Amino acid sequence: MHEVGIPFRDELTSVCVSGIGSKESKVALFEGQDVDSRGLVAVKDVKAGEILLRVPARLAITDADKDGPPPPYPGAPWSLTLASRLLSLREGAAGSAWEPYLEVLPRNAPSPWLDVTWEALQIVQYPPARAELDRLGWIVHEGIAAARAQGASWSTADFHWALGAQLVHSRTFGSAGKRGGVGVRMLVPLVDMINHAGDETPESWSPGAEPVSRDNARWDMVPQLGGRWTVAVSATQDIAAGSELLLSYGERNNDDFLLHYGFVPPMNPHDDVVLFEDVTEALQWCAAEFQAPDASLDEATAVLVWEEAAAAATEVAGSVDPGILLRMPAVEAGAAAREAGRLRLQAQASVDARFLAVVETLHARGWRPCPPDQGVASLEAALQVALARRCRELAGAFDSGLCQDLERLAAMQAAEGGEHPWAAALRHYRALEARAGARWGGKPTADPGVGARDTQPEDTSWSTERTGLLVLQYQAYKKMILWDGLYCDVTA
Repeated sequence: MHEVGIPFRDELTSVCVSGIGSKESKVALFEGQDVDSRGLVAVKDVKAGEILLRVPARLAITDADKDGPPPPYPGAPWSLTLASRLLSLREGAAGSAWEPYLEVLPRNAPSPWLDVTWEALQIVQYPPARAELDRLGWIVHEGIAAARAQGASWSTADFHWALGAQLVHSRTFGSAGKRGGVGVRMLVPLVDMINHAGDETPESWSPGAEPVSRDNARWDMVPQLGGRWTVAVSATQDIAAGSELLLSYGERNNDDFLLHYGFVPPMNPHDDVVLFEDVTEALQWCAAEFQAPDASLDEATAVLVWEEAAAAATEVAGSVDPGILLRMPAVEAGAAAREAGRLRLQAQASVDARFLAVVETLHARGWRPCPPDQGVASLEAALQVALARRCRELAGAFDSGLCQDLERLAAMQAAEGGEHPWAAALRHYRALEARAGARWGGKPTADPGVGARDTQPEDTSWSTERTGLLVLQYQAYKKMILWDGLYCDVTA
């Protein structure tokens, strides 16, 4: 690890950036063994609460810059707008004030997704992630076509560089909007070099396990005299000299990190699995899984019960403020509304309140999971059976079982190292399966055996190898959540 970006550092100090480039500075820009691995490191001991950097907000590249290049098309997503502005700056960078900044950006910023083949994408077997990949691919295609229609000479590779997981998505900060939501998204020179560390649950399978915060810094928009703003970075805990500065990119599920940041964080307590796309799908599923208390129940009465269940779910639903959606580009508003409508199972078997409301309403009216299982008279038992059945369905849709994935990941980690606790997870879920095997008469997600498709595609290019490993890690965590839901009443 060594200091890099001296011209960039000097340019920053010349435009009133404080905290770097002087004898008093406590941080420096470093480069790791990988030429595209960069970040900020403490060069002196730092106390919690100390402000380490101040960057004038006027230096940021934003999606709301009235003087910058226009969006590729009216209503374009913010990512395309920022990518276009970044490419415009790079086009005229030679000799400009932006040249040092652009010089320290990664030369090769391959997104895990923008450069892989359709065949390679088939390793992604989690439907919400596949749908988002398809959406992102369409957005990129439209952005490139619109930019070229406006006379831009950027190539597809240029757009991939700007949109790749190392640049626009992973380096962007969002300031709060005056009326809720995100107001302005911005690339802030120097601050956008700080890498991520977030919440982590060392043993997520332990009930009540508390997450640990791994980040040691935060950023804030601080008002200055004259109506100007500064982006200030401060320490959230003591930082020893030689330690890297780390920001939390937010409490996000692994979908966001995989698709937009290009990595999978270890033991993320904010990860989740989509149980149902919306309340309607949940009701349709329950209609097939629950039976009425009386076979002769008339249709009108049954309809009233289902309407009551739908109303109960709606009452507890958390929705996006319609005003915020109206201020978004249509493509972003649609995605936000879709995300809000999904019913999820979170880490540690925390179930969406809307699903609980549906099952609780049905149970109160005498409906039970069918065929009748022994011991489902209580509401708690009915909830456990319903959740376990849904988790079993979703886990069974993958081509490989959880323990098969964990075996492979643990073997790779034993040879190459890494930060994910795969071996410990494998021991836990093998033991859990052994204790609970009688419940389902065998493995709930039996490894498919010889006929299963390998989770590593045949294409062994750098991007695809990396993508294959990321997907293997990502889907293992999804399966862990499903197994926790499947066996949520099986104690150690």
